[in-house]
Amino acid sequence: MKYIAQTNSGIVNVFFSMVLLLLTSQAAFAYEPGSKSAQINCVGSEKEVACILIDPQQRKLGYDFETDEGFEEWNGTASYAGIGCDDCGDEYVPEPEAFEMLFDFIVGEYTIKVSTEKEPTLFYLSGSFVDDDERKIGGIKATGFVERGAPVSFKIYLGDTGNEKSIVKVVSFAVLKQDIRLARKLERIRNDGIMTSLLKKAEAAEDAANRGQYKAAVNQLKALMSEVKAQTGKHLDERAATILTEDAEYLIKELEAK
Repeated sequence: MKYIAQTNSGIVNVFFSMVLLLLTSQAAFAYEPGSKSAQINCVGSEKEVACILIDPQQRKLGYDFETDEGFEEWNGTASYAGIGCDDCGDEYVPEPEAFEMLFDFIVGEYTIKVSTEKEPTLFYLSGSFVDDDERKIGGIKATGFVERGAPVSFKIYLGDTGNEKSIVKVVSFAVLKQDIRLARKLERIRNDGIMTSLLKKAEAAEDAANRGQYKAAVNQLKALMSEVKAQTGKHLDERAATILTEDAEYLIKELEAK
């Protein structure tokens, strides 16, 4: 893994092996897939990101920028793969490198946490799975914003064959407001006025929810979604629109279930 640290004397490039970081074992290089295997990549559009994957038995695999810790607690490996972002579409760049996790999977719910070293970035997650007959089956995809001090979590469900799978971002009102601010930092919201308007709607929805006025909160979130739709392609780009809309939809579903 290439790690870049900031010091008073400037930027120092420190090169070390992710495998050494992950329990200082060379076994990761010799990963042999079991009967059910998976690959998950996470890659930043502007800056490198890393992921921690927590399996249904609470074992960890990956690296966390927030704590500077690496884990390899079951049959798998995690490292930078030397490839760029395959899922960035017209935003493809060869750097930053993709963080790749290869592992044996079991049925159940996983948590994946995305972190970055310092500056905010848009990131992409993608995953694919191999069944008992070594056939590659469909994958999962997700995207989001992340910055230092504000990691992002997803819940992933994997069924017995890998055909049963889902990925859902874990959203709160704090996450929605964070995504609005990060979209502005990354100039995906193109002026402060739009950011302020969206934040006011998010805050009004949160205040209503805290008072138990769930219908009013839902109405504020729907108003936010309408504004996002109206501004997409004008003062807000499509990536930000997708992320903010999915955040609001998640919260609406949670509120309507109360």
